[in-house]
Amino acid sequence: MPLAKELVYKKILLVDDVASMRNMAKSILWDAGFKNIKDTDNASTAFESIKRNKVDLVICDWEMPGMNGLDLLKKVRNEESTSSTSFLMLTASSNIEHVKEAIAEGVTDYITKPFQADALCSKVISAIS
Repeated sequence: MPLAKELVYKKILLVDDVASMRNMAKSILWDAGFKNIKDTDNASTAFESIKRNKVDLVICDWEMPGMNGLDLLKKVRNEESTSSTSFLMLTASSNIEHVKEAIAEGVTDYITKPFQADALCSKVISAIS
């Protein structure tokens, strides 16, 4: 099924310190019809990009060196200009405490690695629709 026209150019930012994960997710989203996908390997750079580029959706790994995904989520939610940005946490951890923490901080949704392409696309569409 083709992607709704109003979603094609929504700005998506992938944040993961593992290049192969970013590339795989970008490929899945591109194949689904998304055309405005950027990526970065760290949360500090991501935060500046989110503020500067008015991103519609952040897809962020939890575990990264330096600032982790939860810290980035907190910064995004605490900044007035970014507080309503949709945010999907992408992680290999299914630790229920992590899920609770992310929900408490206002995460839009949670995706556990490894993930299926259709599950990622479904969550992305839901988050930005």
